Amino acid sequence: MPGAWTLALALTAGVVAGPTTPAAEPLCRNGFLLTQDKALLRFDENAHGYAKLAELPKPVNALGYFADLGYAISGGQTVTIDGSGHVNSVGPAVVPGAYAGAVAGSDWLLLDGSTLVDVRLPALTVARRVQLSDQIDLGDWAVNPLDGALYGLAAGPSRLVRVDPATGAVSAAALPTVDGVAFGAVSISAFGVLMALENSSGRIYRIPLTDPSQASFIEAGVQAYHADATACPILWDYGSSENGEAPRNTVTTMGVLSLGGSVGADDGLPAPTIAADATSWRVTVAVRNTTPEPALLAGWLGDARATAEVPSGAESAVLSWPRVSVPRTARSLRLLLRLYAGSPAVVQPTGSASGGEVEEYAVSIRWPQPIPHDPPSPPVQPSPSTVASSLPPSPSQSSSPVALAAVRRPPAPPAPKRKLPLTLTFFAGLLVPAITLAARVRR
Repeated sequence: MPGAWTLALALTAGVVAGPTTPAAEPLCRNGFLLTQDKALLRFDENAHGYAKLAELPKPVNALGYFADLGYAISGGQTVTIDGSGHVNSVGPAVVPGAYAGAVAGSDWLLLDGSTLVDVRLPALTVARRVQLSDQIDLGDWAVNPLDGALYGLAAGPSRLVRVDPATGAVSAAALPTVDGVAFGAVSISAFGVLMALENSSGRIYRIPLTDPSQASFIEAGVQAYHADATACPILWDYGSSENGEAPRNTVTTMGVLSLGGSVGADDGLPAPTIAADATSWRVTVAVRNTTPEPALLAGWLGDARATAEVPSGAESAVLSWPRVSVPRTARSLRLLLRLYAGSPAVVQPTGSASGGEVEEYAVSIRWPQPIPHDPPSPPVQPSPSTVASSLPPSPSQSSSPVALAAVRRPPAPPAPKRKLPLTLTFFAGLLVPAITLAARVRR
């Protein structure tokens, strides 16, 4: 997993035009910049909230984002905006009539009437001009990172317009669910959702480009006479690949939405364990949600999934698996945790997701310990003193310690029989029959 991310923006009450001040932090990540007349606002990627970054000296057009700087046309000049909101002129307007702009890689794609002008950054040189196949009335356009095409909203009746930047081919589709007369600022998220501000109502429409019929809106309250927008670069938190595309979540940069205290350290569930004979499992995961919206925590223990809601302000969430089975040959199990912003339509262990963090753990398996077994004690061999002390004392024995020691002494073994010499044995063998014969004669 990547190291800890620290994303903070310097907020200023006013801006003085002049030399660019080196920015300690990026202008934005995971969201979009929007100008409300001269106010520079930073929205989160779902348009759920915003922060005011600066007050610009003049309104800007054709806002784009490159190398941690905003590029725009303002007052006949090409200007940059740094991370503190300072505006710096870098020369005459490269395309004076441009009012819609977006950046793809190092190409600043500007709309000048019915012509697409490709300006290379940071050199500010015109690389090519492409004539559009149709005249379109767009207040702004943005690049869809999923297909590389430019999209915008044309008013009255509202139409979703698509432009191929390579050929200039224009196509459009009606949007009966989107009402408005002036869409001056559009941006597209990493997930292909177009955000469009309707100037007079202050609504921000959210239009999934894969299914525009699912358009919805947020009452942002950002009415403007003059508006523009650009998407911020994407910052991801990655997991490892496991049977498919590696999971990755965009890092929440307005408020904190993380597992544990912050994004970057596996501190949501340190040293998890599970019993080898477990049939269910339940864990408490440390989380942090300082965003205004609820979030969703999902966990996969192997292939088994559990989810839990994470309200705003929550510091922990409980995941429960009612049924688990621990393989007998396993030493550990893989646990994947994903924290999502909002209520995602798809919850899966692979692919990209909005907000939060990804963490992975090896869950240690606690195998049962064998029952302790003590070997039988060997039989006690009686000592000579024990045998002697068990005999009744003799009346003639003395009660003195010396006498008792003599009584307890074991009896001496019988003396071995002495063998006679061979000549005596032979003589005895002759003598016995002779004595017996003599006895019989005397009778």
